[in-house]
Amino acid sequence: MAIGALAIAGFSVVSGIMVGAVGGAFGTETRTVEAPPLVQVGLQEASRPESPTAEQVIVPPSPTWQVATPTTPRPTTTTPSPTPAPEVSEPSSTNEAP
Repeated sequence: MAIGALAIAGFSVVSGIMVGAVGGAFGTETRTVEAPPLVQVGLQEASRPESPTAEQVIVPPSPTWQVATPTTPRPTTTTPSPTPAPEVSEPSSTNEAP
């Protein structure tokens, strides 16, 4: 069992190194990507409108608004009183075998 796990681990490591080598992860050639120069041609300064774009909307409270009734009972902090254990009757001795 341990030899199989070791073989799988070795295969995984070798496969990973091969994929990295094919993808160029271990190459010595470096590529630098330059950012394009900033251009100010055609840019406009941001402007703010003189008036708001939408009117202010005021929603009055509904006359039928109310707090929802609880759907589950609230937890209590007091411990409930213990219920008495049911009485166990003794087996009758009249059903014994002779």
